[in-house]
Amino acid sequence: MNPLSRQALHASLLWRDYQGRYDRRLAADCRRLLAASTPLSAGWIDALRTLRKLDPQARDILAAAAGQLLQTRSVPRLAFLLACLLEAGQVDAAIAYFEANRRRLADLIERNPALCWLAHRDRPEARQPALARLLQQAAQTREAFAAWVAEPGHRIVVLGNGPIGTPPRLTDDADTLVIDFNRPAHDLPLPAGTRHAWVRTPNTSVPPRGDHDISWIVLTGNNSLYQRLDFSPLLPVDLAPDKYLFVPGSVWWELVAALEAPPSAGLIMLHWIASLRGGLTGVEVHGCSIMPGAGDLNRKPGRHHWQRERVFLQRWASDDSW
Repeated sequence: MNPLSRQALHASLLWRDYQGRYDRRLAADCRRLLAASTPLSAGWIDALRTLRKLDPQARDILAAAAGQLLQTRSVPRLAFLLACLLEAGQVDAAIAYFEANRRRLADLIERNPALCWLAHRDRPEARQPALARLLQQAAQTREAFAAWVAEPGHRIVVLGNGPIGTPPRLTDDADTLVIDFNRPAHDLPLPAGTRHAWVRTPNTSVPPRGDHDISWIVLTGNNSLYQRLDFSPLLPVDLAPDKYLFVPGSVWWELVAALEAPPSAGLIMLHWIASLRGGLTGVEVHGCSIMPGAGDLNRKPGRHHWQRERVFLQRWASDDSW
């Protein structure tokens, strides 16, 4: 591939990713650009970043590149590379690149969980900053959430941001989990003893909120712990690191393959819950306009493919789960 064609493909990938056009050709084009680019160059890293959203095998590409000379001076690309190496379990390689570039990364260290952990990894965990402990504890926190959700005796109430006809009856019950999203539109008071999970998009369109009265805060996206550059706009100053959850890649990739678009937060959570419980028995859904039979389809413009989301949810609606 000549340099001009490579540059055009690079620009096309960035634009299609930004637009959420995740059709099957995008993954193939990512692999074309990876093959035509010098490992660890700007185009190579950008192609890997996009492919990571589409293909669970993307991380395997790092194995052949780890240890090679970094070909870009872009701090955001370097930060993503380090996070991706940690996600893939290539800790030694991440440490080596980090130490060689520590001064360049200094301004991001206290704003990015992966970099914060790399900078403070030699401290005992109890003495590490909360941001570093967030990365350390992420897998354990997600396992605890998954175990709770998977218990069939637990009641789950999902409150979307659409109109809620008959409000659910909520009691002071630790076996009930209420899930709401971004800027909740409902005004239902949540009993103090009821568990509460707040689901939010991992970007600055939603302001952070205090986490001490919330059981779990779920950040959507493809395990966005390893994707976002700067977490400081998303987190309170005195964050409780053991309350933050990141959607597993398996949930994201299955939805992207079905939708060829980024999934909405509501679909992500319903599919994750259904996957953990084997269905949606015991799950009450209110105000989610993508739900089958829930009224007019949400036609708000954006990156989501609402009609495909409705069709996808039919698989869970066909077994008297509602």
